[in-house]
Amino acid sequence: MIPSAETILASTQNTITAADLRQALEGLGTPTWLVVRTITNALWGLPDVTLPLWRSATACMETSLPAEAFG
Repeated sequence: MIPSAETILASTQNTITAADLRQALEGLGTPTWLVVRTITNALWGLPDVTLPLWRSATACMETSLPAEAFG
């Protein structure tokens, strides 16, 4: 069973906002590492596994090129 947003937020002791959680699960872009680490811990995940994935996701998003450069 997938925990509800309310359950996840309670598990984080409300250290992140509902908007942070929505961005992480449904939003565009990559949330900050603090948000991802907090959610990972709340879901009994392993931050050591999540961190390289988060780094890869943020590296893909960082560019100084305008959108037009991609065609």
